Amino acid sequence: MGNDVHCRSNVRARKPHRCADCGLAIDPGMIYVRVSGIFEGEPYRYQVCRWCDWARQGLLQWMIDHPSPFLDAYDDAPVLGELFSFLREEWPELFADKESP
Repeated sequence: MGNDVHCRSNVRARKPHRCADCGLAIDPGMIYVRVSGIFEGEPYRYQVCRWCDWARQGLLQWMIDHPSPFLDAYDDAPVLGELFSFLREEWPELFADKESP
């Protein structure tokens, strides 16, 4: 973890993007969160809508406030994209009126 870097910044979209977690559109003019960095020597970069960023930060804070011997808040933090994928498979009607990724 010595050379790992993680950055978050609020950005106003100049072109269309998709939220990496929920898959919904981030339209030009909307403010979103750009996440980038280096993990284990590999660069990464993705965009998330403000709601998903808020949910991610809340889940992470909850894991920090409620430590578990089985989970590490940083290594095992829930990934909302996986949760949304599960919800899409199990309850597609929840996303029926939304654009698909």
